[in-house]
Amino acid sequence: MKEKYQKFFVFQYAKLSRHLLRSKIKNLVSWSPVEANTLEEGCTAIIGLCSKLPNVLPANLTCLSQNKWTEFKKVLIAVDGEKSALPDGFEQEVTQKFADLNVSFFYYNKEQVKAAEQKLHFTHVYCWLSWCICLSQVTTKTAFIHDYDALLIGNSLKDNYDHFIQSGAKVQGIKWYKINGFEEQDRLASTFECLIDVAWIRSFDPILLFSRVGKFKNHSVDYDILIDLQANYLAEQKRDIMPMSLNMLVHPSQMIKQYTIFRKFPQKSIPCFSAIMIPFFYFLSGDNLALIKATQAIIQGNRQSINLLSDGVLMNLSQLTTKQVDWILKQMLEVLVALKIPPRKDFLNYGTELYKISLTPPEEIWKGDFAPIHKQWLTLAIQLA
Repeated sequence: MKEKYQKFFVFQYAKLSRHLLRSKIKNLVSWSPVEANTLEEGCTAIIGLCSKLPNVLPANLTCLSQNKWTEFKKVLIAVDGEKSALPDGFEQEVTQKFADLNVSFFYYNKEQVKAAEQKLHFTHVYCWLSWCICLSQVTTKTAFIHDYDALLIGNSLKDNYDHFIQSGAKVQGIKWYKINGFEEQDRLASTFECLIDVAWIRSFDPILLFSRVGKFKNHSVDYDILIDLQANYLAEQKRDIMPMSLNMLVHPSQMIKQYTIFRKFPQKSIPCFSAIMIPFFYFLSGDNLALIKATQAIIQGNRQSINLLSDGVLMNLSQLTTKQVDWILKQMLEVLVALKIPPRKDFLNYGTELYKISLTPPEEIWKGDFAPIHKQWLTLAIQLA
């Protein structure tokens, strides 16, 4: 097995640092244990909202609404700031627009904001804190950890929920965790798009969900959120997965993280393959000019400095490659087709400019590994151009 930390000193330092971090945050959130028979049958989705990108949420909920079924009861959203962090009227607009989802918002208190934002600057803190705030409020037997930048399409969530209930598992992800010193054969479920038994998770103190550096099978590892609980407090037969393919789930990994880095370090050269999907989320959220404005920003800027969202955050797209553009556009097309959105030339124009900014040779533009139904949609869009 591969060690996460190759050198003993590095391992000990990381272990101590993480231990100190856990000691600082352990009292930020709490909950009471619950008995399964006191919980309602069904599933509650929990989402951690990035207050710097609130307009991503309606796109997420639009797709989630299409996945709704009888046992899906509500959506709990934890905002990474106090109530003033969101635009005026935003919460009311969302709860009214998605009344069928029974949406509730929760906010960080002053102590939580101070710890997460001013002291620690550790992205895992936001994730852990938001999920725990929501989990403390769940009243159904099952919770569904739904990533903010994930788009569910089809009826995939119902199928996964049915499998989870029938299996008797306590945790069910969509793939086995295989980084930070772990391998697939360890049979630990990755936490994104993860179903959890609420009575089981609430039997532990919230801090035990947080990431930890330690040993597993005699080698060094970095336990991600929920991985420690699975590895050391849950029998293997109570862990499960139910894979989701691209036609079930579109998830541009690190989209929020990349945007956050650009906010803090404008024009920094970093991987940016997912940040270019944010205008598409804005479009799905109801901003019909989002793709047009993003296209103009690319044309008017340069590879190292693009105000892609018209919010003053300058993104450096110099690391963008043709392969990455192909992949992101394929994900967008998957959603467009699934939601039955008619062909649009603004999407075609945006994709073309992404290819150009990634220095794609003209003969390779729009030549990615697109499915026949995607090509059909593109053909109709070209006729509109």
